[in-house]
Amino acid sequence: MPKGKRPGVYQPHKVYYMINAGERLREAMFAKGMTVTALAKKSGVSYATLYLFMYNGTDISSARLSKACFALGVSSDYILGLTDINERKAVV
Repeated sequence: MPKGKRPGVYQPHKVYYMINAGERLREAMFAKGMTVTALAKKSGVSYATLYLFMYNGTDISSARLSKACFALGVSSDYILGLTDINERKAVV
């Protein structure tokens, strides 16, 4: 087998695309017709925190992510990529 062609091995010349949580949150925000400013006001999470998470990939606490998801009406599991269902289910 040629060098660098082993299956299951990361190959830096290939393009690996995986949507991250910030991109999913941004898509959910746009789908609701909101801006970062509006989401910040509705969720109580600062504009800077949301912006940096969505556009720069910086970390966000689970509490702040949960607030943003609740404000958008989407599940945090969807934002984290654990499921493809983006609606938040009511807990009974």
